[in-house]
Amino acid sequence: MALRDTLRKQMENAEEDQRRAQQRVLNWQNAVKALYTEVGIWFDEYVHDGLLKITKEDVLRNEELSGPYNIVQFYLEFSTFRAQFIPVATYIFGAQGRVDLAIPGYRAAAAVLLLPSIDHPKQWTFSEPGQKERFVLTKAILEDYFDKMIAR
Repeated sequence: MALRDTLRKQMENAEEDQRRAQQRVLNWQNAVKALYTEVGIWFDEYVHDGLLKITKEDVLRNEELSGPYNIVQFYLEFSTFRAQFIPVATYIFGAQGRVDLAIPGYRAAAAVLLLPSIDHPKQWTFSEPGQKERFVLTKAILEDYFDKMIAR
């Protein structure tokens, strides 16, 4: 009887872990969508002026604790470069999620966007490649970063 109880307990724990992982992925997907919505609003005037095109695509991620899931990847396409917002993972040390901001051809390393708390999905932080200092992500931060990349 003890083995049966142990196996049932393990099965119940595994089911609860799976439910928690599914909820975390859902929260992560929603936080990433909220980030893209915010960035889209910030750069809407650039779109209307014909200086920028925004595109999205679904990508597959597979994390050890959650298994595979789909999430949206976001692109800002300027005339001379394409900025890629790449959702890396929700299971990372020290934050609830990480999105890399890559600009292929302009810089090998990516800027890092971290979500410190899933309870505040609009409070992302930003750090430039190789820098430890983090800033609250704002329109001005992104405009300055993109301007630096273009001016190189």
